[in-house]
Amino acid sequence: MMHHQWPFAVIPFVALFMTGHDSAHATTYYASATLGSSSNDGLSPDTPRGDIQSLADVSMPGDTIMVMDGVYTGNRTVQKPILFIKNSGTSGNPITYQAYPNHHPIISMQGDTAATFAVVITGSYVNFSGFEIIGNAQDYTLSDAQAHFSSDQAAYLEQNTAPSLAGMNSTCIYSSGTLRLNINNNLVHDCSGAGIHIQSSDYVTIQNNTVYNTSWWSSYGTSGITLHYSVNSDKNQNYRNYILYNISHDNGNAVPYYNPNVGGNVPTDGHGISLDLMNTSSNSQAYIGRTLIMGNIIYNNGGGGVNDYGSNYADILNNTAFMNNKCPIPTSDCGNIKWGQIYAISSQGSRIYNNILYAPATKAAYSNLGNTNVIEDYNLMFSVDGTPVGLYNYSPAIHDIIADPLVQHPNLADQSTFSSDSTEQERTNPKHSIWDLALTANSPARNQGISGLLLPNGTNFVPKSRNGNLDTTIDIGAVSYNASQN
Repeated sequence: MMHHQWPFAVIPFVALFMTGHDSAHATTYYASATLGSSSNDGLSPDTPRGDIQSLADVSMPGDTIMVMDGVYTGNRTVQKPILFIKNSGTSGNPITYQAYPNHHPIISMQGDTAATFAVVITGSYVNFSGFEIIGNAQDYTLSDAQAHFSSDQAAYLEQNTAPSLAGMNSTCIYSSGTLRLNINNNLVHDCSGAGIHIQSSDYVTIQNNTVYNTSWWSSYGTSGITLHYSVNSDKNQNYRNYILYNISHDNGNAVPYYNPNVGGNVPTDGHGISLDLMNTSSNSQAYIGRTLIMGNIIYNNGGGGVNDYGSNYADILNNTAFMNNKCPIPTSDCGNIKWGQIYAISSQGSRIYNNILYAPATKAAYSNLGNTNVIEDYNLMFSVDGTPVGLYNYSPAIHDIIADPLVQHPNLADQSTFSSDSTEQERTNPKHSIWDLALTANSPARNQGISGLLLPNGTNFVPKSRNGNLDTTIDIGAVSYNASQN
């Protein structure tokens, strides 16, 4: 939840647009790590290039890059991204990166201590879909991270030097200075730093991704999915950013932020989803667009489920935040990891409705600190301690429900998150079904949500859970009751 400024260059919007390429001349390219060659033209599945980068470098508006099976890796000796997407599409003619049908391409930093990022996107009008992104977190241990943090902090205190972005601070997907970016249907995991981090951008959609086991070792205070310092590309006050139907779990900070003046020298972040300083922005102008966070399943994170910190106009609707705020290292001082499953701090104009907030023992379900015109209501709150639910500086709203949500498998998030034993770190994605946190027939969350939020343009927005609305009623949570799944 802290105000972190990352030392990344911001690319002005005006410099990103390309001209002179009509959609009628759009090209489909093909890459294959197993069958491709640098001597191929990449213009058919039979003649694919062996890498993605060479195709990204020649891409033009309207082009599609189809990526086939294989593992795509970096140089391993040079501190740079594995894939750097700099070229932009145009309105109506985006550049699309996607998995070839029925293929599962992997971009991997495993064993790579030099890579700064797996994927960096600075081009606008870009679609990125269907990839597995693997970080290098499994190459390190807790003791490695603690020693590296000590070095990072000492360098900052003595020389005012920010830590290197490589190694234990590397990020899986990073974007800065972009417009109209879609990151959909990706599997992102085991990143030493952030999972998906979007900074100084506008009109961003992050949808149907699964992000897990990120941010363990970084001293940058990273999280699973983050929107940071969004900027105004126009004056539209309706929805401009969307974080929809993602699963974000087992992300957490094992070491503090490198600047001890930020966060008090204890872990601060490792959230499932984070909005960070949207009301300040990188150009010192408050962001006026709305951000919709809806239908996400967020569980077992070291930080909060949804962290709305210093941000403007977030609608946080129909999410299930389950057993977050779990201290990453059980014997350590978790400091600020206490604020709740979904919460707002120093924010303005946010609306928090129809969410399940299920808290671990001694942790808060919800917090309200220093906000302006933030409305929380129609949420179901519960603690494994039972009732009354843990709250921080807050009393339940009139329509809040304090009760067990009675989901299908409430022990979903009971696993231990971190371990200093490197052999225990080699976990794989539990691959839980979204139905594990679906409501049972007797759930008190059934038919208790609110619909019809009024937007600035006078229209009503009706929230939808993952399996849609049931007639005219709204269930609370990300996955509404469905008799065929129960």
